Amino acid sequence: MNTNTNIPIYCCEVKDMSNDTDIAEEFLSAKCYDFSSLFDYETKVQRHILYFEDEISANLAAESIKKLDQLWKDMGIKFSEPKTFSIERKDWSEVWKKFFKIQHVSEHVVIKPTWLDYTLATDDEVIVELDPGMSFGTGRHATTRFCIKMLDQLTKSLDKSATVVDAGCGSGILTIAAYKLGFHNISAFDNDPGCIITTTENLELNKIDPPLIRLEERGLQNSDTTKKYDIVIANIMAHILVENREILKNMMKYDSHLIIAGILTEEYCEVRTKFEELGLTQVNSLTEDEWTGGMFIHKCSKK
Repeated sequence: MNTNTNIPIYCCEVKDMSNDTDIAEEFLSAKCYDFSSLFDYETKVQRHILYFEDEISANLAAESIKKLDQLWKDMGIKFSEPKTFSIERKDWSEVWKKFFKIQHVSEHVVIKPTWLDYTLATDDEVIVELDPGMSFGTGRHATTRFCIKMLDQLTKSLDKSATVVDAGCGSGILTIAAYKLGFHNISAFDNDPGCIITTTENLELNKIDPPLIRLEERGLQNSDTTKKYDIVIANIMAHILVENREILKNMMKYDSHLIIAGILTEEYCEVRTKFEELGLTQVNSLTEDEWTGGMFIHKCSKK
């Protein structure tokens, strides 16, 4: 997005009145909108704000949301009437800060905005710093939290030399969390060039030299399955996980772990079955809000 502070940002905003506001975040992300999901701790209202370079695009997004009203409802999403407005970029840099707090995501991982201070509670806590601003992938989503919890859990059983791949890295939050937890042999990829830029920026923000991560712009379908990993992470929507399940399985070493998320609870049983049919065994799963994630192990005997 243009960083010239003299040019306004054009916005389309909806209030989210769904029972589970995470669902809307997932689907807005899938539609490739540049947006923020902001929870106002004073009014207890969740808002989604979409950002555009021009007024026409903002108005078109508002019309699209109105036309898809029934589809949103069918998915359990209830939006208010969308409204459009513009805001000066120099003002926005301060406005969104009040919506983000320090998060204790797992036993050892704390996610904090850069402008807040935090003192480690224990020597083995690690901090992931993010500037949420206008980006998706801030650790507030249940699917992200699940993946971080599983990574944290694996630090107790795996050597820190274990190889990790973050399939569909998005903002890079899982890559950063894995690195901060001590896994330094990490690969990451995404088919969106914007995600590669954001991941690189977030690595630098966390004082991780980007060349230390093997970061690529590519899709899951273009994976080199001759490369095997101890931990494969895929926080992707359910249908993409199922379509690419054999690729994900073939990226795993024997006795390695696969962490999958991005799955609505009502879809999880079917997704789990598809992966178990490949010979994988579920060793953990968690449900939060309307989302369920699973961790599987590849225990097949080597032939």
